[in-house]
Amino acid sequence: MSKQPLQDLISPARLKTFLNEAPLLFGAHLSAEDKELVLTNCYRSLWSNDLELQQKYFFSESEENLTQLLKKYRLLKSDSDQEEPEYFETERGKQCGHLFKKGESVYRCRNCGLDDTCVMCSKCFHASNHEGHDVKIWISKGAGGCCDCGDPEAWKIPLQCTIHSLGTESTHDSPEQSTEPLSSVPPQLIDSIRETVAVVFDYMIETFATSPEELFTISSAQDIRQDCIDSHEALGLPFVEEEQLYACVLWNDEKHSFDEVIAVVQAAIGCTEDEADNAAKRVDLYGRFVLKVSKNIDELIIAANTVNRIGLAVTVCSVQKTIREDISGLLLDWLKELISGKYRFFSNVTAGNCVIRDIICQVLAADWALTPDLAWLSTRYRRHRMGDDEDDDFDDEDSGTDDGFTEMEALAELGEDEELIDFDGEIMLDDEEIDETVESSGDEEYEDATEDMQIEQSSDHVMETRSHFTLPVLHSDVPERSSDALKRRRLSASSQPTSNKTYRMRDILDIDWDLDGWLAHVEKVEKTEREIVKDLGIPVQSDSSSLQINHQLKKEFRRKVRLDYLLQFDLRLWKTARVDIKDLLIGTFVSNFDYRPIIGTRFVRNYPELVDAFFFKDREPENSISTLSVQLLTVPTVASMLVKDFKFFSIVCSILSNFFLTDHMYMVLPELYENVQVDCSSRAISRHRYVYTFFDLRYIMNTEQVKLEIAESPLYLRHFIDLIFQFQAMDPLRRKVNTHVEFEANSWVNAFNMTLQISKLCRQFAGCFDFGQPEGGVSEIEAARNLCRAIYRILKAIVDWDPHLLTKEDEPDRSAIIKGISRQTFHTVTSSVAGSYQIVDYNIASDYTSFHHPYHWLLSELFENIHLLNDNLLNELGWVGGFKQMVHDAFATKDHAMFLMVLEYPIRTLSMLSQINCGVWVRNGFSIRNQSNTYREIAIRENTLDNDIYLIQVGLIVCDCNQLLLTLIDRYQLLDWFNGKPAKGHSTYDNSQKIFMVEELLHLLIMCATEHANASGSTPEQKIHRSIVQYLAINNMAYSELLKLIPESLNEHESFEIQLSAMATFRPPDGLDDKGLYELKPEYLDELNPYFWHYSRNQHEEACDVLKRRANQLDPSLKLAQKDEFVYVPKTSPIKTSPFKELGSFLHSHVLCQMVLYSIWNYKMSDQVKSDTILDEAVYLCLLAVTDPNSTANEAMNMNVKGKHREDLMVEPITTFIDHAVNDAYSIQVNELERGKATLLTVLIRCIDDPQMAHVHKRLNFILEKIHYYGSDAVKRRIDEWRQDRMQSTATSAENSDAELSEYERKKAAAKARQANIMSQFANAQAKFMESHQGLYTEDNDDESKDEDEEMDYQNASGISENMQVGEDNDVEIVRKCHFPVDSCIVCQEDLDSTKLYGMLGFIQKSNIQRTVPLNDNEIFADILKTSGEENPWRIQNNENQSPFCGYSTEAHSVGMDISTCGHLMHAECFRTYQESVDNQLINELRRAASISPTIKNRFLCPLCKALGNILLPIVWKGKKEVYPGVTVPTTEYQDIIKAAKGVSVSLKSKFDGEDGGQVEDAPFVNTDPNMTINDPEKLKHFYNQLINIIYKTTGTAHADILFNDTDFSVGKAISDMYRLYAYTISDFEIAQRGIEGTRARDLTIEHTGTFIDDVSSTSQTLLKILGMTYDLIPKVMTSNWDAIKFLVKESLALEALDQLIPYESSDLGFSIFNLKPLLMDDAFEALVRIGFCTSDYPALQIHHILRALYLADITKTIISIVQRISDQDFTQQNDILNKEIFELNSKQQSLPSTDAITQKFVLHIMGLVGMAADKVERFFNIVSPGALTSIVRMFTLPFLRKSLLFMVVYHGFIPQNPGNEDFDEVGEYERLLETLRLPNPETLFELESTDRDLITDWCKDYKQYSLSNSIIEPEKAVLKPLILNLPTRFKMVTLPYRLDQLLDESSKRACLKCKTVPEHSAVCLICGQFVCARRFCCTEDGRGECNLHMKT
Repeated sequence: MSKQPLQDLISPARLKTFLNEAPLLFGAHLSAEDKELVLTNCYRSLWSNDLELQQKYFFSESEENLTQLLKKYRLLKSDSDQEEPEYFETERGKQCGHLFKKGESVYRCRNCGLDDTCVMCSKCFHASNHEGHDVKIWISKGAGGCCDCGDPEAWKIPLQCTIHSLGTESTHDSPEQSTEPLSSVPPQLIDSIRETVAVVFDYMIETFATSPEELFTISSAQDIRQDCIDSHEALGLPFVEEEQLYACVLWNDEKHSFDEVIAVVQAAIGCTEDEADNAAKRVDLYGRFVLKVSKNIDELIIAANTVNRIGLAVTVCSVQKTIREDISGLLLDWLKELISGKYRFFSNVTAGNCVIRDIICQVLAADWALTPDLAWLSTRYRRHRMGDDEDDDFDDEDSGTDDGFTEMEALAELGEDEELIDFDGEIMLDDEEIDETVESSGDEEYEDATEDMQIEQSSDHVMETRSHFTLPVLHSDVPERSSDALKRRRLSASSQPTSNKTYRMRDILDIDWDLDGWLAHVEKVEKTEREIVKDLGIPVQSDSSSLQINHQLKKEFRRKVRLDYLLQFDLRLWKTARVDIKDLLIGTFVSNFDYRPIIGTRFVRNYPELVDAFFFKDREPENSISTLSVQLLTVPTVASMLVKDFKFFSIVCSILSNFFLTDHMYMVLPELYENVQVDCSSRAISRHRYVYTFFDLRYIMNTEQVKLEIAESPLYLRHFIDLIFQFQAMDPLRRKVNTHVEFEANSWVNAFNMTLQISKLCRQFAGCFDFGQPEGGVSEIEAARNLCRAIYRILKAIVDWDPHLLTKEDEPDRSAIIKGISRQTFHTVTSSVAGSYQIVDYNIASDYTSFHHPYHWLLSELFENIHLLNDNLLNELGWVGGFKQMVHDAFATKDHAMFLMVLEYPIRTLSMLSQINCGVWVRNGFSIRNQSNTYREIAIRENTLDNDIYLIQVGLIVCDCNQLLLTLIDRYQLLDWFNGKPAKGHSTYDNSQKIFMVEELLHLLIMCATEHANASGSTPEQKIHRSIVQYLAINNMAYSELLKLIPESLNEHESFEIQLSAMATFRPPDGLDDKGLYELKPEYLDELNPYFWHYSRNQHEEACDVLKRRANQLDPSLKLAQKDEFVYVPKTSPIKTSPFKELGSFLHSHVLCQMVLYSIWNYKMSDQVKSDTILDEAVYLCLLAVTDPNSTANEAMNMNVKGKHREDLMVEPITTFIDHAVNDAYSIQVNELERGKATLLTVLIRCIDDPQMAHVHKRLNFILEKIHYYGSDAVKRRIDEWRQDRMQSTATSAENSDAELSEYERKKAAAKARQANIMSQFANAQAKFMESHQGLYTEDNDDESKDEDEEMDYQNASGISENMQVGEDNDVEIVRKCHFPVDSCIVCQEDLDSTKLYGMLGFIQKSNIQRTVPLNDNEIFADILKTSGEENPWRIQNNENQSPFCGYSTEAHSVGMDISTCGHLMHAECFRTYQESVDNQLINELRRAASISPTIKNRFLCPLCKALGNILLPIVWKGKKEVYPGVTVPTTEYQDIIKAAKGVSVSLKSKFDGEDGGQVEDAPFVNTDPNMTINDPEKLKHFYNQLINIIYKTTGTAHADILFNDTDFSVGKAISDMYRLYAYTISDFEIAQRGIEGTRARDLTIEHTGTFIDDVSSTSQTLLKILGMTYDLIPKVMTSNWDAIKFLVKESLALEALDQLIPYESSDLGFSIFNLKPLLMDDAFEALVRIGFCTSDYPALQIHHILRALYLADITKTIISIVQRISDQDFTQQNDILNKEIFELNSKQQSLPSTDAITQKFVLHIMGLVGMAADKVERFFNIVSPGALTSIVRMFTLPFLRKSLLFMVVYHGFIPQNPGNEDFDEVGEYERLLETLRLPNPETLFELESTDRDLITDWCKDYKQYSLSNSIIEPEKAVLKPLILNLPTRFKMVTLPYRLDQLLDESSKRACLKCKTVPEHSAVCLICGQFVCARRFCCTEDGRGECNLHMKT
């Protein structure tokens, strides 16, 4: 059949025919021409080929060739199109709907957004005004979220976007343009469009109905052939078996790497690597790819099985079906283009851009169903559940809910060194596999087994249900299977219907769950709830609309529309098709306000099936259609409608309530699972995808209308109670006593992941009962009634809660469950004063306890709505007794203190936390401490632990305080301790644990008394204010640090940033290593509470110190020292209207007085209770009791003082804390033999009399003063008498003080004597240590001893022995030794000494930090000129005007090697052992991972600090001799440098003229240096050989045994490379220190010299010293294996270096090792290092002379290069920037005329030497003044001086002196360096003495001759080679945009230069500014990603 002409395909009916026949027209793949044909026909069908309609409403052109017209407007999209149609002009007036890509920036404005889910894309954010708003930015994870711009329901205020808002300027439509009304569009055109869209959708849905859903089952050839026959018959396609082609299709997943896919594709189809690579990329891009087409099904099955073997999804089906699917994907893209394309149709019609969009919505929402044969095919191949061993995690975009699943992943960081998420358990046979096993044994057997357990269904539903809705059959007798067998079972499970079963023709849309039964169940539950709340005394009005709602719901759910099919077929589609459908629905339904309710309804109708697919089947969940929920459920009108009219809240709760118990999708829980507690080790609770369903609940509860509905109807609370029932007290724990736990289960991770979500839901659900705004539609009294009803209902749920575990028949009943309230037992606890009470009998140390109590968290959150619980409202509701009566009336029985029994569970949790922290549960393993830490973590405790404490506060209001306190004492197991028996043995605690538990209990009571945030109804703003004060008061913090300490609900609040800015001062970072800090303003320090409930113990101590310092600031006369007592009087604020206005009443209870008394007395009398914490907490409770205003007792005390009484309140006498302190007598241990009775007052007096408790006397006196003030007359008399007696005793003691010391003073004197004795012993021990280890600090031979006798040795912090003498020039000469580090080996921990070889770890690597100056780069040169004019050239300059991403040219980088160290030491033998173990481990891992040839890189991590290393640098010296002034004061004249160099050259040359060519005997090395100890020369040679090998490898030389087996001059090259390494490392240090002077804390082990080396660490300097001495030793140690030439390698190098320094004077050897260039073309500092090392044995050539000569060379080189560049005629032409900088530099740097003349003369001389004409030099000085030139020269030569100083220090032992004069700091760094190095300034050198003149002449001649000799053109036309200068400015990286979002936006636009695409994950090179692909396969080479490849360039 041939392709039909375009003009024949003019109507929708003909289009349908064409599309049905298209698979027969095209080949096995759709070509570009095929796609154009399909799209052209689709466009033509829209207007039924009516040219007039086309020109009027679509294209105004009359061009006959429609294809060309479509191409003109780019409507035939290609694969390379990167357009974003949501930003086209056609989208004005519609919602943006931009689907966020992975890595894209997402914006949320808290000021504008309705909630956290309302977000914007970057373009819309910048197109709208958010100036001064609180904006949050984060990175999208790639799916499920879209931009809400244009949606009025998403914003608090109208959002004016210049792209989408109608009121803004339009670029296409001018205001004058006239438009027709929508009604003017011809009906026939609308019908034609509708019919065309219907044809397209029908075609796609019919195609997908025959597509396979199961991708992991490879059917047999017969099954594939039969499927082809059935599908072709249903689709109207012919089937000719002999000619039928089949396709093997590979599907995408996110688990396999590209290399794996490429390898398996090659193996499967035998293609080339390039073809396999293309297949892998196409699969990753589009989601699937046709691997092979063939008529041979068996051949394709073999290929498919090969691919499937590694777990890749693959299918085999007919080619025609594959072509239809490809066409369907093309049509999806076409529909997207119609609604959101760049070209706007119907532009002449009002709201014309909505015409096609509305038609698409109408078509998708219209009733429609598949034909019976297609309906049957749609249900035949259903996907099986994923195996339990498959990971179900994925990254999703929650469109604003940025906590998302990462909240659970964040738990992994809460534990200590233990990961919390994704623990792999054993592979178990799941329920579905059991079903399959039973099914395979026969249908009748299966039906019998499940007959009694089927969910009842209505008669019009088919009894046969899909496997994932079938109740699992529980079997106990399941044979064991291996994981491979299980995997095969999963993959081979038949998707075909069994032959002996009969099926009715079913549709995929048929509801498989019993809708009628579920609605009846919900109705029954609602009726039950109304009866319950009626019995509770708070009834609700009956709702007669439920029948109507149910009828409408059933009617809507039983409809079938095209949209349902698109939702249900989601699993059958590939990646791009799934994304396109989401984009299409967002662009049509979601952005269409009229059709949002429709898609919301259809979403809910299909929700169970979508959740089932998402939970169990979807292997690409990030593309799931279910992620549309965030777009639908966050729309208030839609959410409200779904909850009220379609019971969405009930549906979600039903699914979740049943899922965690059954691991299946049940709508009605089977009776078997009723009242069952969840098993935290089950597969269901470990499926992390459930969190997104929790998000759906959170989304709808954000809506105000839904909140009101939840508060008014008891049904929702019942659903929520049923949901969290199974999690109440889950994962119970029992303390291990005698044996340690053998296996630490990870079920606790699942439990805490669930707690994280459930606790947030509890907070959000309770928030629905907040009254909110009056316009909410409910009065305050009704809101209070709803709240009380909810409190009563949850209290009833807690009382009735009594779960059981689901057990199997052959399993014993597990007792690991916590009993409900009804099963509790009691015992009597007696207080000597308070009386006896019945307390629940429970032992936390032996019984089961849990962390998880969602019922109690919900109750606590409900109690937080305290503004609805005030007495006035409660009185109006009938509770005359107020809050207390309201709570008590909730319980039907009054047998026990019921609310106290409710509090049992949080009390147990608090006690268990304390026991875990003090080590009582240590045998339970590390996981129990992880759980404790997690529960206390700020991310969780806000909704859990804080709620537990708040419930205790509620209990202190409602319950008998004495009984509650006794319950706490009993749970903490401290009854004996608080009865005065602290020494009595304890069955659970040792003494330290007992003390810790007392501290914890007292601290809990303090928190209950002082924490008023919830009790007083504080607003979020007040809580934020308090949190900022509490944390910033104790420490200045960075913003990120502060956020980690403040709960999420507060730091996400819109007022957080405002308050932080108002309360704190931001201090910006100073330097690279600093960070910006917030500092609290001083006026807020007075609000600090040291007992803040979120403080740790350390933070409490810090807060006390802050208060003490604050007191000293306010009152300097206090002069409080660190250990002085400070009286902090609690500043408790009164609670006036809240039910908690009596919160402080428990402070006036008998039991609290008893606890305080025994705490203080036990501390005083018992040696086992010397805990200052206990004493401080007990005293603080006393302070609270006498100052707290929140109690009637406090009011009574104040009235007693004033002599007033309020008879209306004094119904019965009120006893106060002071009354109890005076009257309650308790039995105390007076001494070892007798006990007595004492009151608290007596105890306080005795403590004040005790001098050993002097550190609390001030506070005790304060308490005593309060007792005296509030007490009765008798109390006052008693205290007065005691004070009088005390004063007399003190006076008597003072009179006798001269004669006799008090006992206290004697003890104090004795303590001082003991301290002095200890210090004396310490000094003696130190002296003996120095004596016994003097070998480390003194020398062993006589000569050295003689030298040391002349010195005065002493040790300082840096290990330096120093000796000072006065030199001949009145200079103080200092000679000292810098001792090398001697510590212990970090591996064996043995001391390091000379008996065993040891060394310092180091790391040698390539570096390109050094840069040269591209003088043709005007921007860089202008920066140098600008810097030259600055006093401080390293000052950080403002780069705001610099373009972002402008990097430094990669060609202008100088590559070299550097060495670094962590400073840790190791024995050589230990190092070899460690390195071998690392290498072996690497080899084993590589062999296990894949067939990769192991390559050892000799790298390792330091065992101590994990720093990277590859060498051990041996230390064989005790130290290095250092001298001042040393080398800076030469003994010869500088003018003799040439003569000295000649002499050294002659001496060196003579060594090569010996007999036999200078052959040297093979003599072993003999150590004659007393400072050096070499015990094992061979081992030392090994490490030196290893060092040189590492250098060779780093430079890229092939691995070889360098020193023993090489030829030529490898040895010389090795040593020359070492010299370059040394010079490069020093240069790196110098560059790194530019501009950071004074920005970091100075290393105290480094002497202050006033130079940059003060900031070079002592470790780095020591490394350079050791390395320098190593270089000198290597040629000597390694001589035994070298021939004559190699033995004289150092001499050879020295001759070459001298020849470079003084050309034409030294002798030529005839060979070259260095291949050195002329000195002016080389780096002057590298030459200095080279000569310094080579001539170190020739003192005649003094290093200071060489330094001065090379300094002159560097100046000469700089001048030549600068003059050559600037004298160029094109230099300043049309370059305003350079002209400006030169002008400013000339203005700043002006010098005397005489100096200018000298400078000009010098420049003329040297430029004449290199052949530059005088007129050019004159032109140069017309541009640059002499003074400016000198400034430039100083700028370029400053780095040379800095590096030279460091070289003199670390190699030549120069000691730079501490500047003593103040003028030293006032001069610039350049002058300081010249003075330190004793060098002349440039102006002096410009005068050119004869020696300098000769040197410069030779250098220029050598440079000129070298340039001409290497030129390939004629000498007279040749030009000099340019001289390369090192960059002298501060090291800079790429300038990034000021705002992070700008960087993210730019990264989403920049294309990779290699693959020419915009990377999904991009990286930017901070050196050159280039964007490259990261984490992508496209740009890899040899297994290396582009980041690594780019780094090597």
